[in-house]
Amino acid sequence: MKFIPKLMATQHPDSTVRVNCLDEVLEAIEAYTKFHCDEVMIDYEGKLTPYHQIEWIIEKAREYNIDSGKVLLLTPRIPRDDAEDISRHVMSLVGAILANVKAYRYGLELPVRYAIIPMTENVRDAIRVQQRLIKLEKLIGEEVGYGPQHYLVVIPLIETVERQVHADAVAEAFHKALIKEATLFIDTMRIFLGKSDSALHSGHIASSLGLKIAISRLFKWSEEKFINVKIILGMGKPPFRGHLAPHNIDTWIENWKSYSTVTIQSALRYDTDYNQYVETAEKLISNVDTKPNVLDIDNEKALIKIISQVTPVYRRNLVNIVKGLRELFNAIPSTRERVTYQKYGRSVEKTVIPRAIRFTAACYTAGIPPTLLDVEVLAKMNTKDLDIVLSAYPGMLKDLMYDISFFNPEIASKYIPTDIVKTIKESVDTLRQNLGIEGNINVDEEYWKFASMIASKIREHVDEEVISLIVKLAKTRGFLG
Repeated sequence: MKFIPKLMATQHPDSTVRVNCLDEVLEAIEAYTKFHCDEVMIDYEGKLTPYHQIEWIIEKAREYNIDSGKVLLLTPRIPRDDAEDISRHVMSLVGAILANVKAYRYGLELPVRYAIIPMTENVRDAIRVQQRLIKLEKLIGEEVGYGPQHYLVVIPLIETVERQVHADAVAEAFHKALIKEATLFIDTMRIFLGKSDSALHSGHIASSLGLKIAISRLFKWSEEKFINVKIILGMGKPPFRGHLAPHNIDTWIENWKSYSTVTIQSALRYDTDYNQYVETAEKLISNVDTKPNVLDIDNEKALIKIISQVTPVYRRNLVNIVKGLRELFNAIPSTRERVTYQKYGRSVEKTVIPRAIRFTAACYTAGIPPTLLDVEVLAKMNTKDLDIVLSAYPGMLKDLMYDISFFNPEIASKYIPTDIVKTIKESVDTLRQNLGIEGNINVDEEYWKFASMIASKIREHVDEEVISLIVKLAKTRGFLG
């Protein structure tokens, strides 16, 4: 291991700019040369990425005299073998290994050293993939004369609150299994913590607190076991997905101390003023590996109790608004070549919903930012519990101030039950009165005019005008979803 990357460029469809799979080859080069990223996630999860894409990037990097492997890592996110076709899973692994074969023959340092496994709920799943990688590398090495006996190491991506609050136990079990089952001794572990899916399943409050507990427990575990834990934080621009945005960067860094690597998603690269982006990237790089705020046992217990109270409220509201947003889900343009959400979406309380970016985009378009789906719990919370929440995650107030700006009860009522809208409005009014928070983004009349036009047209027919209006709203916000 030569280095731990600091900025990981991803292929998320959260930008207003469409990037097809062939364009992603040059995009990877620009991630390094223009956006200062030293790692690129090659995403196969729910996505139609060609299996040879990593090889193409290695070849393109040589044209630009970029020594991939020495200054740039290429890290695939592999489809789960139990969530997508097993062929896509295996071919993604084989493609990653063959890319290293190509790099080896070019005399380069190997650029593919890790494989991200999404939705790590059971450590056995990650170990199964690790063992499969070792077998495939040995087989391919024997067949094609691949020199070094190099084993890609799995990075578990923990994406639910239920697992994040036990992130230390996941790390412990995975580390032991690596030694016992895969005969790999790892003194430096990369653990990936994702905000989007945890928010989608449990809401903004629960996912924020769950990540705080995860970071604290991983730090304590690493100190106890003398194992260097390198946390990858996966977050996007809207508050629901992490609020990693230039206008919030100082608050973000203070809130999320501990990261070694942070994802630089598409909207941050393409829907951000470049000078603002560079300033944001420099601040992220200069604050890696900062000691986190460590929670004591009593604080952890209090936060877990609050998580258990807030999650059912969010899920109840989520299930009750999904039906009214179906047309919007289908109208949100896809800016990457993904499979459809009906084929590879998510499920909450047996209700099929899109993945987080499409869901978030639909909510903003409907005038109901998803962070507000559990805001009634904050409004009703006693002073002691509210202090616990804001002490653990002070960024919550900035998140709400941003999203209150994009809350429009009149437009929201055209999509979702009026009783939910009324409760959210009353809760927002309570927080305004008790905490003095107000919207901090100036949303002009034209934005709401376009949003109203979408609400009027979408029940009749989703056409190019509706999609164009959705994109106009997204450009104003600086992200699709």
